[in-house]
Amino acid sequence: MIIPNKLRGMLAKETAENHRRITELCKKYFKNKESKILDVGSGDGKLLNKIAKSTKINPKNFNCVELDTKYKKVLQNYGFNVKSFDLNTKFPYKDNSFDYVIANQIIEHLYFTDYFVEEIRRILKPGGLMILSTTNLVAIHSRLIMLLGFMPNSLHPSTHIVGTLIQKKGNNPIYGHKSVFSARALKQFTKLHGFKVLLSESQSILLVPRLLSKLICKVFDFGTHINIVGKKQD
Repeated sequence: MIIPNKLRGMLAKETAENHRRITELCKKYFKNKESKILDVGSGDGKLLNKIAKSTKINPKNFNCVELDTKYKKVLQNYGFNVKSFDLNTKFPYKDNSFDYVIANQIIEHLYFTDYFVEEIRRILKPGGLMILSTTNLVAIHSRLIMLLGFMPNSLHPSTHIVGTLIQKKGNNPIYGHKSVFSARALKQFTKLHGFKVLLSESQSILLVPRLLSKLICKVFDFGTHINIVGKKQD
């Protein structure tokens, strides 16, 4: 089935809502204006630029990891420090290097999720914070899609989009979602890797107004995204 333009627009709004919430969380938790921050999977840098402005932290204090070469210059133009390396491998940073780490919509693309979070914990200073956000395997729209016999769009068993309700024309290679969590699983996963969970929430339901969506997500983990704030424990 081909994705309608209207539905594409809704998904874009979901991304914007995710960026709004991550910016909000960073503003709430990033109290130290001289802090050193790492953002993994920075993309075009628009979200990180919003975070820098919102928290009033100097862009020079932000370090980015981005593999896509077309974004590297863009990130540098914002004033961020940029490195490129495989997030499935050891991070090229010393122990206790960062006050905060942001991992927004990246863990689902990785195979070695345990090692990834262990590396984040290693490079965080004692008491440092990780803000982790990912797609929700059991979002309400994914449950409904699976009832119809389609693959949820949050999970991609191939490097091509196959078996999903929402598709593009043709055979489109993608950087697929390999490791997808439910909210409950992600919270447990975070604790297992030496973090105290300060916040665990699902966020934003397709086609549902923000206020109503927020109320529903307080009771049920139906949201499109899952957000975790974890504090490194000794």
